[in-house]
Amino acid sequence: MPSNLNSISVLMIGTSLPAAVKTLEALLPPNQILARPCDLEALMEETFTLVPAIILCSQPPEGISLIEVAQLLRMRFQNSKILFITSQREGFERKSLQKNGFDDAFLMPIDSTVLQEFLKDELAKISQGAIRTFRSVKLMDLEAGEVLDFDTFLFFPMNKKYVKYSASGDSLDKDQTKKLAKHQVGSVHVTVDQMQKVYDFTAGRLKKLGAATGVSETEKRERIQGAVRELMVGLFNDSAKEGTIEQGRAVIADCQGIVKSYITNSGKDSASWYEKLLNLSGSDANSYSHSGNTATYAALFSLGLGIGDPEQLAIAGLLHDIGMVDVPEEIQLKRESEWTEEEKNIFQKHPEFSVSLIKNRNMIVPEIVMKMIMMHHEKVSGGGYPRGLAGPKFLKEAQVLGLANRFDELTALVEGKATLTPKQALDQIKADSLDNPSIASFDPEIVNKLVAMFSQGNPTESPESTL
Repeated sequence: MPSNLNSISVLMIGTSLPAAVKTLEALLPPNQILARPCDLEALMEETFTLVPAIILCSQPPEGISLIEVAQLLRMRFQNSKILFITSQREGFERKSLQKNGFDDAFLMPIDSTVLQEFLKDELAKISQGAIRTFRSVKLMDLEAGEVLDFDTFLFFPMNKKYVKYSASGDSLDKDQTKKLAKHQVGSVHVTVDQMQKVYDFTAGRLKKLGAATGVSETEKRERIQGAVRELMVGLFNDSAKEGTIEQGRAVIADCQGIVKSYITNSGKDSASWYEKLLNLSGSDANSYSHSGNTATYAALFSLGLGIGDPEQLAIAGLLHDIGMVDVPEEIQLKRESEWTEEEKNIFQKHPEFSVSLIKNRNMIVPEIVMKMIMMHHEKVSGGGYPRGLAGPKFLKEAQVLGLANRFDELTALVEGKATLTPKQALDQIKADSLDNPSIASFDPEIVNKLVAMFSQGNPTESPESTL
């Protein structure tokens, strides 16, 4: 296998792939990123100086069989990772594509962040250390004072730096771990190539604790993300633009399964409400983790505030951003400050897109779930979107979903963006809603009650400034 960046190349076949190009250009020299048209005969005959380690294939021209493309590429490049990337939703069947030659398939733009993670992880494996990628591991899954056989790191997102916290063969320092907990830091990071050691460690720890069938919090979050991805791409796995009633019921059943397996059942333990919230915050961010996190926060907030039904809030959280699939990829890859007025208007329609998709796919949900999804970006001051609702027209249940959405945005780990602790996030939400009522997002009574529920959280410092 290649052991350095100079011996790695990536081949892109077909039309432009913005999310992939953005990631690859940050990691590889331009001459190692190859672009070719979807000409199968030419590809079979071309001699490559470097055999592509990864091949990205977009939708082939009309008249060319996608399955034939996959099979020919697999014959020609037996050891390469071959990926299919498309924005054509209808007929997208990920599992079928994997069975017919592709290692994985990605539906744009909803899979953009997952594709970027996949490329980084694969290049990290291939480069044998020249590129490093990391995964967050919940501190509650590790035992202070017990020897770990993997390195751990602290991530400082504003500086985009990972700083070693403990070395393989060392134990986590109990005092330092307490300090992290004091500052509401719930995770450390581990390089992707060491994650199997993490799974082995947590499995052994759970067994010692008498929970042989238990799942660590780290693995639980990964399972939720995987389940949410299967749910989302499953919305578009037939050729019809409108789903049947049976298909709609199946999707909702999947939603309910995710909610009951990972969210509301565990959330019924009121004694651990606060701990569960702290354990979830500070997660790595992508579109699927955001949906899962928002669903979990919404259910927890519902339980704590006594507003709405936790299961309905969780389902709304899972589905609140499915309309992002109708927001062009080039808009999603830009910062908000870079949008034109037209792009901003398109983005702000995504709640309407979400509701339209739910209706078109015959997903029968309570009317309140539809209203929560439609309203989750509204503001009590009337300055939200898509309809500019104000005061009591912005339903309390929708405000709980909006709070969950905002809370995850503030606490998720995103490179180049300051990540807030849960208390800092609530303080920010409180300031936004109470300091200037003319632009307030949420009902002050709801915000104050939520802040009061965090009374046991006392740190105010950012971990980056204190560790």
